[in-house]
Amino acid sequence: MVLNYIALFVIAFLLVMVAAAIVWIGSLPGKIAHRRGHPQPDAVNAASWISFLTLGALWPLAFVWAFIRSEDSPAEPPAKAMTDTELKKLQSRLVALEATVHKLQPKA
Repeated sequence: MVLNYIALFVIAFLLVMVAAAIVWIGSLPGKIAHRRGHPQPDAVNAASWISFLTLGALWPLAFVWAFIRSEDSPAEPPAKAMTDTELKKLQSRLVALEATVHKLQPKA
């Protein structure tokens, strides 16, 4: 009787793991496109899911499309804006570095 429950738990666990793997693989091209600053990350994501859910025949094309950049897209994804505290911390570090450089310069 206990073995039946253990077998049922193992089967349920395997089904959950297969479902998680399908979701991870299906969303992979969209995540890559978004991280790399692709000009159309939503289209890559949609193509990935549509092709993956139709037996995955075109999923490799969506995967390759996630890595392709156009001439218009920037070389790097846009940087996030700095917060006020980060900016003040950098400004104080810059002042300290400038003071150190000023002390180390020879007097002429």
